[in-house]
Amino acid sequence: MRFLFDSSHKIPSPAWPWIGVGVGVLIIGGLMVQLLPQHGIPICGFYRVTGHPCPACGVTRAGFLLLHGKYPEAFAMHPLFILLISLMTAWFSTGLFAHLFRRDFIIEVLPGDARLWWAVFIACILLNWLYLWIHVG
Repeated sequence: MRFLFDSSHKIPSPAWPWIGVGVGVLIIGGLMVQLLPQHGIPICGFYRVTGHPCPACGVTRAGFLLLHGKYPEAFAMHPLFILLISLMTAWFSTGLFAHLFRRDFIIEVLPGDARLWWAVFIACILLNWLYLWIHVG
């Protein structure tokens, strides 16, 4: 993987603005969830049936805690979600900062690295799910 700051503008559309849109949508969704009463957050169907959390259990509550500035509690609720939100926010911020200096911020995944990054991503999901089973279920 390589991180590039390119001034040639060869790429038609950098990814960082779309990451920013995604983070913005999550923030708006989180603000809308705040309007719900505390008992208005539905229980996960997987948890209801099996008694164990699904890989996404706790994301809504973690987002709710994050929007209230309770970062340690949000991280404890769903570490992978908080890590991904942090990485996406850093990606967007770096892209925006590079854009201000008339550069494009590019994250280039080399062909040989793609399998490794997919394996790391899947391992993170499974480890986070194990964490949820131990601490939530």
